[in-house]
This record gives sequence, structure tokens and C-alpha cells, in this order.
Amino acid sequence: AFISQSGAMCTSILDWSLQANVGFSSFVSIGSMADINWGDIIYYLGDDPKTKAIAIYMETIGDARSFMSAASEVAFTKPIIVIKPGRTEQAAAAAASHTGSLAGSDDVLDAAFKRCGVLRVNKIREVFEIVELLGKQPLPRGNSLAVVTNAGGPGVISTDALIGSGGQLACLGDDTMAKLNDLLPSHWSHSNPIDILGDATPDTYARSVELAAMDPACHGVLVILTPQSMTDPSKTARGIAEVAKKVGGAKPILASWMGGQGVTEGREILDEAGVVTYDYPDSAAEMFTYMWKYSLNISHLYETPRWCAEMRPDQAVDVIIANAQSEGRTILTELESKQILSAYSIPTVQTVLAMTAEEAVSAAESMVLPTERVVLKLNSTSITHKSDVGGVKLNLSGPEQVKLNL
Repeated sequence: AFISQSGAMCTSILDWSLQANVGFSSFVSIGSMADINWGDIIYYLGDDPKTKAIAIYMETIGDARSFMSAASEVAFTKPIIVIKPGRTEQAAAAAASHTGSLAGSDDVLDAAFKRCGVLRVNKIREVFEIVELLGKQPLPRGNSLAVVTNAGGPGVISTDALIGSGGQLACLGDDTMAKLNDLLPSHWSHSNPIDILGDATPDTYARSVELAAMDPACHGVLVILTPQSMTDPSKTARGIAEVAKKVGGAKPILASWMGGQGVTEGREILDEAGVVTYDYPDSAAEMFTYMWKYSLNISHLYETPRWCAEMRPDQAVDVIIANAQSEGRTILTELESKQILSAYSIPTVQTVLAMTAEEAVSAAESMVLPTERVVLKLNSTSITHKSDVGGVKLNLSGPEQVKLNL
């Protein structure tokens, strides 16, 4: 199922799906969510037997509690993949002008997605690539990948992509290295990525992939093929398909058959065997890392936050929240937020509320040492982004500068 806050995104994806032969159980455009929220739709699709995965284009989260409750429950049985723009200040402003809502703190959203089993991706194509991959390959138990390639360059590129996205190269054991030494020519790479050289036969490919997959330190295998004069892309693909059957769904196997018409048949063979193929090895490496992150997020659903015996906030927390609710507010002031954090023994920057200019100057005198600076900030229950209205002054060296900036 695909849900989007952008109608134009829907029409584009739908047009693409007809060409790519991709089907949807549901296709929903919800705009600014005037009468329903993400939780309503996720619960509905979670109960829909035709829906196997849920892909979301989200510009604002809306009712966060509803979203997290629904996602936490549905993510146990169906992958939920979100592309959420607004990481940069400019993109967040564009999202606000589009849906009329604030994009929200990106770091907070990342943490929330991880906690409720949702996988966040960065590109539109990645939404559908990861849905396909999760449907065909098992989840890795770690982030260590073995790369088998017949060319050095693609192996290096995939390594950069893997490390940059949060994965790592598997450190192959001595037993695996010894067997690879017996199998491969003396001038193979002798490391991971496993460069089996340009004249590698289909049997050499298959055996190398099998050895890598059997290594306990390896959580997945990426197989890269470049069409060279002695390469047989189709026969090699058949060999890899057989290895995938032997592995038996214990570890994910991904492939990058680089090239055009010459490798088309090989890609089709791998696709039929459930081995997802990519045009470029860096994309495949990033997809492996996404699989690991998704696996990690799902494991978080089984964790229960430990209650700390020393964490006994007083009634001030209830008073702060009750006061905000009585005023019809959904956002706490900065001071209120820090008071709640302090009640739970979470360190915060020293903050003083000054009701007059004299109180502000006095507070600065008591706080500032010769080498320190203070920040003067507007305290408001209605203005969220205070810097937009000139309500933040930074790097004030002492009481005099505080007085001048009031």
C-alpha cells in the first residue's frame, strides 16, 4: 500500500508503477489530514489481508501518539517504510508551506521511527527497492557484509557506500580465507571485498559466494558482476541462484549485474530465484544496510524501557503539564521542558526565567564567569521559532551585554 501527503507524488508513482509492473493493494492521498490521521490508515491497512507492506510519503506526523501506537502494533507483521523530507531547514520550510504544518524536529522523528519499528529512507526509489528486498530476502542478524566481485573498482565503490550508510565489511575467518586461497588464483585480493578477478568462471563465483555466506562473521553477501570477455552472466546467475537455495534463507544475498543488454538474462534468472539485483553496487550495499537498520528497529519493539528506582519526579511535572493543558497548549515552553527533564535527572543547560530587565541582568551576574557566555531568549507560550522574530541573542559576555540586548 502507498500513502502520500502529496497528490502529485501519487500521480507520478502511479504512472511509474504501470511501466514497472508494480501493484498496490491501496493507493491513498491524504493531504493535510483534516479528518483522519496516520494512525487510522495504518491500523486499517494492518488489518487488510491484501496489504503486505506499507510505504509512506510523509511531510508532517500530525498526531504523533496515534502514529506511534499504530506503527508499533502493525510493524510486527508488515514492514512500514517512510520517506520523510524536511531534514534541512529549507526543505522543512517548503513542507510547511505545502501542508500548512511544521515539519517537526528531525532528530526526534528519527528516534521515534526507530522505536516503533519504522524504517526511514532518503530517496523515493529506495522506498520500493527496500519493500521488494524485504519481501524476498531474510533480515540480516548484523551489519557485516561480504562482497564478491570480479572487478576491483565496483568493490571499492560498494565499500564506501556500505561504510557511509552504517554497515561494515565482514572480517572473514582464517578457515574461510584458507579455503578461498585454495580456490582462487594466487593474486586474488586476499581480503574482503573478495576480488576473484576478471576471468572467474561461474563455478568459481558460486563457490566463493558459498564460502563467504558460510562464514560466521558474515551477515550477508553482495555479488558483483561486470561483463568482461571471459564472463558468462547468465550461467553465473544460475550458480548464484543455486547457492541462494543452499543458504536456505539464513542470510540475505544481493546482486549487482552491471551493464545493459548483455546481463539482462542473468538479472531475470536472479530475480526469479528471489535474489534482488541492482544496476549499481553502491545501491545494493546501501540496501543491505537498510535491511540491517530495519532488523534493528524491529528488535526495539521487543524492548521494555527499564524503570530506574532513583527516578522519582515530584508532582511539579504533573503541575507543569496540567497547566499547559488548561491553557489549551500542545507545546511546552523551553523552561517547562527543561524543568521536566531535570525532574528525571536528565542534565540540561542552566536556565533562569526573568520577568523584568533587572532580573535578567541579575541572573547574568550570577551565572557568568570571565570565560563564559549567556544566551538571552524570549519566553513565549505561542511563538515556537523564536529566532524568526528576533527573540534569541547569542554569545552575550556579561550583564552589560544582556542589558543592551533587552
